[in-house]
Amino acid sequence: MPAKNNTPTFSVVMPTFNREDLLGRAIQSVLSQTEQDFELLIVDDCSVDATAEVIRQFHDARIVPLPHKKNQGVSAARNTAITAARGQLLSFLDDDDELTPQFLERTRQHFEQHGESIDFCWTGVRRIVSCGGLEERVVEMVWSDDATSGIVEPVFLTRTAMSQGVTFRRACFDAAGLFDVNLARGEDLDIMIRMVDAGMRYAAIPEMLIHAYVHEGVSLTRTNGSDTELVSLEYLRAKHDDFLRRHPFLDKQLARSVVRACHTAGQRAKAWTAGWRLLKNYPSELSIVGKLIEAEVRVYRRKLRSAA
Repeated sequence: MPAKNNTPTFSVVMPTFNREDLLGRAIQSVLSQTEQDFELLIVDDCSVDATAEVIRQFHDARIVPLPHKKNQGVSAARNTAITAARGQLLSFLDDDDELTPQFLERTRQHFEQHGESIDFCWTGVRRIVSCGGLEERVVEMVWSDDATSGIVEPVFLTRTAMSQGVTFRRACFDAAGLFDVNLARGEDLDIMIRMVDAGMRYAAIPEMLIHAYVHEGVSLTRTNGSDTELVSLEYLRAKHDDFLRRHPFLDKQLARSVVRACHTAGQRAKAWTAGWRLLKNYPSELSIVGKLIEAEVRVYRRKLRSAA
């Protein structure tokens, strides 16, 4: 039940953009929680479909619509909600995903169990990958409860995103700042790096408590153009150079991603330069040369087919 002082325990942050067909499912998953002490902040990032009407169909005083007058991107949308939030715990849900009914309850219990020893947490996720409405495959990922700060390296940074049931104490954003609006992609990795770098402590909930859907069509964070990914990756590496030097497991993954993004963007010479740099810094990554050769062969074969 809602807290007597009218300040909810949870603020659920939900940015949305042109998702009239999926938004209702996400909203209903929040309203159906066994833990009912929450507010749901929905930031409509200037949708041009019936998103606003979908929101109005839910008659619940805990829903707080926060419409943008112009499209600003997912980072700005999340920042709008964070700034308006009244809860002490901020949970994030994308507009095409859904929480399982016990998500908020188990998250509250997790924070109560760990007390002040943790500042944020995330849950296991069932990822449903589909195409054209046809379910293709389901991948479940549940972290062990030893994914805790001070015990292991923050390897979760390589596999955790806002779509994985992430909840922060409000104080985290006071320490690390808001989402970086300069990033078109990778904004979730950026905020996580800043949280860890600011000394925020964490512990995973070893339960599958969110369903994340991967599909074609409009996406909050997936933007058109392969150049966008490359620009974002290069920005991230420059911004967090010192952190990456201290955490080579993440630096290596981002370096691999840069090689792939260069080639996807058609910048093949740049891909080879990035590949050799990766190999120089991490000799165990010899396989990157083979992958680049395979990619070059595919390009050559496509040219042959086009010329035939």
